[in-house]
This record gives sequence, structure tokens and C-alpha cells, in this order.
Amino acid sequence: MSLISIPRRPSPLLERPSASPASWCCGRSKSPSRIMSARKSRKGAKAMSELTYTRSGDYLIPDLSLTEQPQAPLGKYGRMRKDYLKEHRPVLWNSLLLSEKLYPHLREIDEAANNRLEQMMPELMKSAGVTESLKASDPMKWVGLMNTLKAQAEETILTELVFS
Repeated sequence: MSLISIPRRPSPLLERPSASPASWCCGRSKSPSRIMSARKSRKGAKAMSELTYTRSGDYLIPDLSLTEQPQAPLGKYGRMRKDYLKEHRPVLWNSLLLSEKLYPHLREIDEAANNRLEQMMPELMKSAGVTESLKASDPMKWVGLMNTLKAQAEETILTELVFS
């Protein structure tokens, strides 16, 4: 059996002497200056001259830093809002985090929720007939009613403020 050799024709992409490896995949290549100008023209993006970089081997790593944030601990509702945003609204979470508005947002939600709870509890107690005399005469009934009213108020707060 004899082997017949068929001459192979070179690929059209390789025939062009000006073809760079970057253009081999699809035949369209942008020069680095076009890529940079496209990046600069994006709405909301920082211009390349505003950022500084640190060279680490062959890589340029941007020098990014956050401004000083207050270290006061978040309350119950602020932490719940944080967990909700992280799990169910990741785009909003990242937007607030990168714009450094996350912590003020969480503090605002926590304060609003606590104020709302303080405002709602006396109104609910009045409508349910929970009084100090009930507390003195039947403490177990009073505790049960107070727990029910607090759960009712918290459900409203969570729906309106934390999980919205």
C-alpha cells in the first residue's frame, strides 16, 4: 500500500503577514488604543489616568482604597438587611458596597426600624387592651399578649423596611 501525499494549502489567516495572533480567532482585532478609548468613553467609568497602579510581576494591580467608615455596630435590623441584600439583591449589594454607601444605608434602616417599633408598640398595646393592671393581675397573659404584639410589629417592619 502506498501513501499518497496531498499538498496542503495554508490557512488564509496565516497567509496574511500582518495578521497578529489576537486576530486569528475571529479576523477582527482592535488596536490597544481603540480598546483604551472605548473604555474611557463608557458612561460612569473612571478614566485610566485617574487610577494609579502597582506592578506585581507582569501584572498591574489598581491601588484601590476605601474611605474610613464608622465602626459602630449594626443592630438587629441592619444586620438582617445586610444579609437580605447579600443573598437576594446582589446587584444592589455590590452597588452600595462599591459606592461606599452600604454602611450608611444599613444604619439608616436599623434606626428607622427601631423608631418604627417604638412607635407601633404603644398603639398596638392600646388597641389590644394591654395595661399595667393586666401585668399585675395576670403576668402570663400579659407576656403572651406582648410577645404577640411584638411579633406583629416586627412582621410589619420586616416587610416594609428590611425585605423591600
